[in-house]
Amino acid sequence: MRNYTLLSIAETTSTNHCLNELCKTQHIAEFTCVQTPFQTAGRGQQGNSWESERDKNLLFSLVLYPTFIEARQGFILSEIVAL
Repeated sequence: MRNYTLLSIAETTSTNHCLNELCKTQHIAEFTCVQTPFQTAGRGQQGNSWESERDKNLLFSLVLYPTFIEARQGFILSEIVAL
């Protein structure tokens, strides 16, 4: 079983933005997850916003360092997760 870190935040602009900023300043272990019950400026695909009601959605971002797929095929991971 792999170890993981769960960072719970009461509120954030975006779990993706929060995790991205952490990755810029320090090494973040694979499977680190940031989750929140509410985000004020969630991000969707291709510049779209992601709106949600407090405590009504699963709002999280997860760090993966996939070595089994080429970087140019990374969107496949998004498709798999969406399913």
